[in-house]
Order: sequence, then structure tokens, then C-alpha cells
Amino acid sequence: MAASRILLVDDDPVFRAALARMLKPHVVIELGAATAALAQIALEPFDLVISDVRMWPMDGAELAADMQRHRHDVPVMFITGADLADVRTMADDLLLRNVVEILAKPVAQHELELAVARAFAARPRRKPPARPVALAHSDGQPGTRP
Repeated sequence: MAASRILLVDDDPVFRAALARMLKPHVVIELGAATAALAQIALEPFDLVISDVRMWPMDGAELAADMQRHRHDVPVMFITGADLADVRTMADDLLLRNVVEILAKPVAQHELELAVARAFAARPRRKPPARPVALAHSDGQPGTRP
């Protein structure tokens, strides 16, 4: 089974590095901006995006909304220092169906592990990359098809 890939987005490098350590043994890609996260999501698949809410120039809610709009079928978890009730209301108001968890900063490792497990249980399975299929040409020689 392939390792789970998590995209971690937070503009606080100290918190981001601490959170990345807590997420091991998952493969964690760290980024400091939501705009960079959108570019990375377009380049490679992720099983989960964990994002701060309050960032500039694009915040976590805008990231989740843009992912949803572009049909990136990846669950999003918010970890925030903002009021949790306000963040839940904002996610509901924006119809962010991809937001599966909202946790408060600071977060304990066991709380993070449980939330990640719930997010992985709720996500659709990532399809493995297609393998070339061996074909025979009309002359009987083997060939490949992408």
C-alpha cells in the first residue's frame, strides 16, 4: 500500500514544522501559502490537505473553496487559532463539503492522529497510476499501450 500523502499548509514555519513531525510516518509536503498549495495540488495527488485558516493573501477557506470548485477530491482539515464555532459557521456558509475536520491550535498529537484517521476513513480511495498494458501488434510483436 502506498504511503499516505499529506499537504500541510501554514504560514507559521515553527508550527508547520512541529505539525509535520507529529504527522510521521505519512509523507508530508510543507508549504507556507495557500496559493502555493493550489499549484502543488495541480501537480501531484494528495490524500489529505491540512491547512491553517488565517493566512494571507489567500486563506484556508479560499483554498478549500478553490479545491472544491476545481473538483480536487481531497478532504481538507483546518487547524486554527480562530474560534472553532466561527470557523464551522464559515465552512457551512461557504458550503465547503470537503472540510472534514476542524481542530484548535495548539493540537495534541493523539487528537491529530485521531482526526487524520477519521479523515482518511471518510475519503475516497486514490486510484493507483495506470500501468502500461502489453499488446501484440498485427505482426505478432509485443508492444505497449499507455
